[in-house]
Formats: sequence, C-alpha cells, structure tokens
Amino acid sequence: MRIGPQRRQPKYSPPEPRACEYCGDSFKPPFPSSDARRVRRFCSDDHARRARAENVRELLDERGLLSTGDLVERFGTDRRVVINNIIEGRLAAEEIKVPGALRPISYGVSEREAARFEREWRNGGDGRRAFSWVPERVVERSRGDGATSTSRVAG
Repeated sequence: MRIGPQRRQPKYSPPEPRACEYCGDSFKPPFPSSDARRVRRFCSDDHARRARAENVRELLDERGLLSTGDLVERFGTDRRVVINNIIEGRLAAEEIKVPGALRPISYGVSEREAARFEREWRNGGDGRRAFSWVPERVVERSRGDGATSTSRVAG
C-alpha cells in the first residue's frame, strides 16, 4: 500500500531526440509539447535566429526587394529612421512574413521605390534640392553669378 499523494500522470509524452534544422546535430528538447506549432526545431536560440534571418533573405531575394539593412547602407542613416519612414507611409514597403512567426519580421522595398524615396528625401520633400549632387555645376553657376573669382586679390 502506498502512503502519500498520488502522482498525476504526465500530460505529454517525454520529448524525443531530434535533429536541429539548422546544423543537423541531434538534441533533446528540455520540455515536451503536443502542439505541432510549438515543436522545438532548433538546438539553440542562436540557430533559430540564424535560420530565420536566412529565410527572410531568401524571401527578399525571390521577390527582388531590398531589406531595411540594405536601405540603411544606401541612405547612410539609422535603421530606426528607415522603419519610421515606412510606418509613416513615406516609403512604400511590403511586409515580409515568415510562416509560423507571430508578427512580420521585416520589410522589403523595391529598387524603384527606394530610388523615388531617395530623390524626394534628398530634395527635402518640397521638390528643391537641399544640396547639389554635382559640385562642378555649383562652381560653374557661382562663377556665372559673379560670386567666385579666379583671380587673387593682392593684400
């Protein structure tokens, strides 16, 4: 006869060893799960992040889109500035959703849209350039206006 509280039967069967989808190494998840959406597929969080990043890059390449990181390098600005322009509607972007993710992971922007935004952004949004793109033209225009002189003033 047993004395003491009876143990309840486990709700889920113990987890079985499986192969990591990123590196292929065998691992045993620390906790069981009966939900197919929550089955642990990677041996570590680092491998899950790497696999997700590769998946997003593949989706962007398939659609011919630029990532927010590509735009940061192109515009020479911060990632938060690019994201804010997307959220505020100044830069049209496509949400990149990975199957199984709870929210969109990234945004993709077409090359044409990036060029349009860059022109407007460089112009300051009102159609005028904030600075000239060709320094020789600025000097030429200044000489025509008489603003610059090629001769030195004796002092």
